[in-house]
Amino acid sequence: MCPATLLKRRRRLLMTTRERENVSRLMASTQDISEKKDEEPTVDPDLIEWEEWALVTEEHFHAQKKWQEDPLGLPMGHRKKKKTKK
Repeated sequence: MCPATLLKRRRRLLMTTRERENVSRLMASTQDISEKKDEEPTVDPDLIEWEEWALVTEEHFHAQKKWQEDPLGLPMGHRKKKKTKK
């Protein structure tokens, strides 16, 4: 290898003091994040129940709207089969 290539590789491998400080700071913050991930989040059961109620209500009004558009149509979740070409 030519000396210029070796010098470029050496420069890439050597880190400045500032870069080392940045890496150590980054590693410390990563450890803090991983420790926070291990903690189990607190869940409010009342909020879960309200979210479930909101979803059920939304589904109800969507089904009601679809029925008003076509009262003689198929029930929700049932689709007419598409004709396939032979």
